[in-house]
Amino acid sequence: MPSLENNLKNRFWSENFPICIFSAIAFLWSANFLDRFVAFRSVQHLIAGTVCGGVGAFLVFSLRKSRQQVKKHLVNTLGAFVLALALSEYSLQKLGSRHAAPPQAVQAQSQGIRFDGRSPFEVIADYRSKGEDYYEPIQPASFHRLFGRDLIVDGKKVVALGGVANANILLCNESGAYVSYRSDEYGFNNPRGLWGDGGAIDIAVIGDSFAHGYCVEPGRHFVDLVRSRFSRTVNLGFANNGPLTELAGMREYLAGRKVRYAFFAYYEGNDLTNLNEEKGDAILMSYQNENFSQNLASLQEKINEAVRELIATETEKAMKKSMAHDPGTDASSAWSQLWNHPLHFLFPKMYEKITQTAIVPLSAGVGNQIFLDMGLFKRTLGLAKSFMDKENGKLTFVYLPTYERYNNEIVVGMKMKDEVLKTARSLDLDVIDIEALFGKSKNPRFLYQYGMKNHYSEEGQRMIADAILGHIGKEGKLGAVAAP
Repeated sequence: MPSLENNLKNRFWSENFPICIFSAIAFLWSANFLDRFVAFRSVQHLIAGTVCGGVGAFLVFSLRKSRQQVKKHLVNTLGAFVLALALSEYSLQKLGSRHAAPPQAVQAQSQGIRFDGRSPFEVIADYRSKGEDYYEPIQPASFHRLFGRDLIVDGKKVVALGGVANANILLCNESGAYVSYRSDEYGFNNPRGLWGDGGAIDIAVIGDSFAHGYCVEPGRHFVDLVRSRFSRTVNLGFANNGPLTELAGMREYLAGRKVRYAFFAYYEGNDLTNLNEEKGDAILMSYQNENFSQNLASLQEKINEAVRELIATETEKAMKKSMAHDPGTDASSAWSQLWNHPLHFLFPKMYEKITQTAIVPLSAGVGNQIFLDMGLFKRTLGLAKSFMDKENGKLTFVYLPTYERYNNEIVVGMKMKDEVLKTARSLDLDVIDIEALFGKSKNPRFLYQYGMKNHYSEEGQRMIADAILGHIGKEGKLGAVAAP
């Protein structure tokens, strides 16, 4: 006669093994189904498929169970989930303590390159100890989202587009050494004096961090390389810009400057999802009216004073917290964090890992690909073209690819490429497809710094500059372009 212990074991397996099998099938089906409609990375497959499969299995196998059995099954499931989170958090904490160096540092050191491991705050503090003031390149249009504060000038909200003007700006470190530059009169990454004489501008480049010059040594960025041929080349790129902010920059700073050529640098990684965020700002949406302007150039002195004060204040707060290793969890703030962000409070490493690989892209539009506002994108791009037509100049669309494209990963922008290029061409814009150009390389990943998810390498920057210069040469707009 079977023992009670054997009966319990058999009962356990008979009740739970089918659920495991069903969960696996549901996971595979969910992952495959979701991938047909939205872009997911492998980690997102795991999360989305597991959740869908687990919920489906629980519902199906709970239908014929008593209420008591359902409660027991639910408690066991939730308990297993919390235990899995706890074990994963423990593993990540241990891994983090053993491998604190960023992957860029590991790659640099393997090639015998010294990597500056200081944080940006430590670098700024070191500069300040020598009497040199440096600022972070924080986009003013992001102030409310980052700090919960708007930029106020003369008693009203202003959406500024450049950083601190006439200042030392510390960018970032992907190659081994921190990159910095001296900002121009409007807070952009240009040599001073380009704006002062009010003369015509040969070339303008508009875009996000890839146009801004992030983590690229001065003189090696593609805008700098173009400027080496045409000195009156201005850069209106800034990190975190999206299409609406870029249209605003054109209208605020290029009007009346007889710009001969403008290059709209579109980054497939996040420009459409940035547009989803931008359309929530009433001032940025006002640029859909082709006559709207904040007259930022005329307010520059007041804007710079407000931007400088706000960035300095917020940086000082962040530096004090960072240097003191203050987690900011006194009794009241701890309860507040636990209540508002329980996962972040209890499992910080797991929360960081999940949001970096799944939730952030999901909330930014991966899971809502059909809700990306292509109509607004087309109107914005059309307004940019109309602006350049009035300036008797030419707008060219430059398509910049993500690293994920060459690393067997998927982001939402990659699946939108055909529609984006179709939109640009429907507006009669010339297109420079850098993705197609990079795709001809033997190993496109190494067109990014260290072959990793960074900004473009020196070779990648040169290829973009050559493509732009070659396009100008074909147009004959600015005269012949000498061979490199």
